[in-house]
Amino acid sequence: MESNGTFCGFLAVKQAGDDEDRVRDSGGFLPLSSDLLIGADTPILSVLDPPSGMPWERPRLVVSGSGIVGLVTAEDLLKPPSELVLGALMLEMERRMIRRVERTEWREKRWWALCCDDERQNWEHSGRALSLIYYTGFPTKLKILKEMAILELTSRERGRLIGLRNALFHARFPAQYDPDKIQRAIECARVALAQLGKSGKRPSRQASEMQDDGPQ
Repeated sequence: MESNGTFCGFLAVKQAGDDEDRVRDSGGFLPLSSDLLIGADTPILSVLDPPSGMPWERPRLVVSGSGIVGLVTAEDLLKPPSELVLGALMLEMERRMIRRVERTEWREKRWWALCCDDERQNWEHSGRALSLIYYTGFPTKLKILKEMAILELTSRERGRLIGLRNALFHARFPAQYDPDKIQRAIECARVALAQLGKSGKRPSRQASEMQDDGPQ
């Protein structure tokens, strides 16, 4: 919306009252503020995870130089560029999960009971060429890292991460997910990445052997 030739804000039509004479008095009017502006070079992940308290549905203006060059809405954040960024985030987290397991002295046999039949069979059929962690799915990796006391996520938080990953890699993304779920999953991913980055103590070999109840 403009006032005296200068942009002054947005009007959310669905929220605008029918009995208001002026737009600025309407309940759907959003006056211009810094919260509504983003730079053209802003990372997509920062846009996907806005500051606390900012509604997803609020549109934002894209600024480049001294001018406004575009508009970003919630619908834009469910398009292929955002899928690519979110997919990269999930793959990076899984890579760090594998690396963290590999750096820790923990017997693979301890993980055996946490793996599904297909994961165990694939590992056996490969001749155990790589560590078992490479043959596990994302939910199993989360369980293993929880067992190792590296990831301290709640079951709900783990479910959010699994849901986002499934939506990205196993479903038609826009139809299966919504912005609110994406934002909550990103928050969980940030927590997980922080926990994976901590240098936790390695369990002693004796403790590992005492807990080792997998097959020989």
